[in-house]
Amino acid sequence: FTLDIILNFVTTYEVESVGEYKLEKSYSAIAQRYATTWLVLDLFATIPMDIIMKWATDGSEKSQEQFEALKLGKGARMLRLLRLI
Repeated sequence: FTLDIILNFVTTYEVESVGEYKLEKSYSAIAQRYATTWLVLDLFATIPMDIIMKWATDGSEKSQEQFEALKLGKGARMLRLLRLI
């Protein structure tokens, strides 16, 4: 995932301009778009799950429920991967 973050800061994307599509090649525009869309989720995905588990749970049932909610982030990441296919 760390490599994915680096690549997303330099990967062009399409922008619609007067009925046609053009590739956005400006590094600052690419970085700004990525930072406001997927960056937070990607950063979260780079944290090892055992660290998240230690942080999120203390053995109680409520903590385990909170941890289950964190797993939803994995689902969002999978949706992003499906979008690429």
